[in-house]
Amino acid sequence: MVVKRLICWVSAGVVLGCSAGLASAAGLPDSVLVRIEGRRDIVRSFALRRWAQQAASTPSDSITPARVSRFLDLLTDEAVITEAAVRQAAPWSPADSAEARTLKDRVGMAVALDSVLQAPRTLEPAPADSADPAGAVGVRARAQTVERLNPNYDAAAIERLAMAFAALPKPSPASTLAAQMRVLERRPLLTPADSSRVLARSSVGDLRAGDIVAAWARLSIAVRPRIDTSEQVRDMLDNQLFERVLRQAATSGRFDRDPRVTSTMEQYAEQVARNAYLEREVLQALTPDSSAIAAYWAAHSSEWELPPMARGIRLVLTDLPAAVRMGAALANAAQAESLAARAERGGAHYRFAVSERSDSALFHRALAAGVDAVVGPVNDGGNWWIARITALTPARTRSLREVYDQVSGQWFGHEAERRVEALRPGCGARCVSSPTRSPRASWPASCAIPPGRTLLQALRSAFVMLLCRMGPES
Repeated sequence: MVVKRLICWVSAGVVLGCSAGLASAAGLPDSVLVRIEGRRDIVRSFALRRWAQQAASTPSDSITPARVSRFLDLLTDEAVITEAAVRQAAPWSPADSAEARTLKDRVGMAVALDSVLQAPRTLEPAPADSADPAGAVGVRARAQTVERLNPNYDAAAIERLAMAFAALPKPSPASTLAAQMRVLERRPLLTPADSSRVLARSSVGDLRAGDIVAAWARLSIAVRPRIDTSEQVRDMLDNQLFERVLRQAATSGRFDRDPRVTSTMEQYAEQVARNAYLEREVLQALTPDSSAIAAYWAAHSSEWELPPMARGIRLVLTDLPAAVRMGAALANAAQAESLAARAERGGAHYRFAVSERSDSALFHRALAAGVDAVVGPVNDGGNWWIARITALTPARTRSLREVYDQVSGQWFGHEAERRVEALRPGCGARCVSSPTRSPRASWPASCAIPPGRTLLQALRSAFVMLLCRMGPES
């Protein structure tokens, strides 16, 4: 499908239209940067958000008209494709619908939490000595919400669960890291009767001991609190009650028309439609071509070069004696591999691969030590790291067989991009003056068009200033 591209570039009374028809800037808000088909706008706040997401690390003095031109072209082409996709939107798949429900639930919870945090009683100033004013507001919001629920707690059942938590062993600093992780992964042992025992009753439902243990176990061991007392169990109960209140509000329909919810769901619907459109118009016609992939690999061979690398297993510990003990464990190849594998199953990563460019100090220490050597302990900002060197590899160019998946992926992306560009409508944009205002007369003095520069270049430069100096609209 070819979509007619009718675009207005608007800034200080300047309109960029196309030969298919000219649009006037009259009546358009100053915040509108691009208008497509007379109804889909790219506004300043959206452009600034996307710039922050994609180019936040770009220094302001390196934002050039050419760079902003490419950025605006990207946003415009995306909007044009979205416009075509929405017109041809097919029914959602079950997976799309499930993801939409999850997204709406997550956004609804955030909006519900924000509504509670913005309540007048919650906005009382935090104590002057509070180290975390925002955290203090959250704690106060939870306390006020639970107070309104007026739950009925079972003190004896809470004490019984606290004893089960307190019975969990504590990791010993003298044990290996793997042993400490095994200890931290343990859950309280509850009988079926204890697990189903009700700890608190309220209008949002009963909370049982099993619910609290399950909620505690879902937390990462990096942030999971140790529970030893009834007060700490009560704290977990209040957290769960607060979450239930928020979820009840989020699913009640009360926030369905909130702009944050509607905007998010509209964007999701557009994303689903755009993905389906690109799948149908671009990706389905793309089939791997081994000869084309080989030619792509040969033409970009420098991208597959590997510098000299040092690989190994490294751990960072807080004190020297622990690092020394860990060094003894890493000296044994089997123990070192077992430790790294166990950590990976738990979500931690101890393996490293560095070059002179990525970590010169570690790379040269590895070269000096050699394969199978243990390096360290080395003091690094108050912590101590210890490492086992598992391999030293020379520089080389990887063969097509080694990187076939990567090369085919890049070839696929290149071809997809080329075909997406082919979807662009054939209407070429050209500069015109607003029929209601003189662009040069209304252009700010700081954005005056220098001799020899086109109006389009000046427009892009003006947007550079927007990115650098103006914040999003309130």
